[in-house]
Amino acid sequence: MATAGCGYFGWRNEDLGALPKGDERKALIASLIHRETTLPVDWISARLRKGVRAGVCRSIKRQRELLKTDSKLAGVEQEIMSIIYADLFLL
Repeated sequence: MATAGCGYFGWRNEDLGALPKGDERKALIASLIHRETTLPVDWISARLRKGVRAGVCRSIKRQRELLKTDSKLAGVEQEIMSIIYADLFLL
């Protein structure tokens, strides 16, 4: 999921460290991972290089609230999920 999100935004995994910890695109990927998996927040934080656990939890909560009202953001989320599902079915 992290790789699919990075690919959607045109990043390589190595690029994550150069982006701000509070980057909203990283928060969207974190929110997707948190909602769709059972991975711990600490793992998500380390994988996306988002900083401390509390900051990741706040960004996930903020993304969930934004998704309720921002149709463009919801569309981006759907596109990333489509990439993930397409990759799963190609395996």
